[in-house]
Amino acid sequence: MIADKKITLPDDAYVKAYIVAVTPSGQGDDVSRHLPYYVIARGNSTIAISANTGYVLNLNLDASDHKPFDFLKEAVNGYLDGVSRLE
Repeated sequence: MIADKKITLPDDAYVKAYIVAVTPSGQGDDVSRHLPYYVIARGNSTIAISANTGYVLNLNLDASDHKPFDFLKEAVNGYLDGVSRLE
C-alpha cells in the first residue's frame, strides 16, 4: 500500500527494503516524517517512496531502464510532478 492505494508491482520489480526507522543525520534532512517507506527496485533503478503519502525520498534511475516506475503514476497522486522530469 502506498498512500492508501494498493500497488501491484510488475513482475520485474521488487521491494528491496521497507524502512521503519532512521538515525537522524543532523544535516536537516528529516526523512523520519515520511516513515515508513519502501525502496522499490526495477532493473538497475531504485525509488524510495513513503508508504503513507507517496512522497519520493530518493530516486536513482539507470539510463538503460525506460521509465521504470511508470506503474506508480496512476496510483500515487503527484508522482509525475517530481519524477517524470527525470525519467
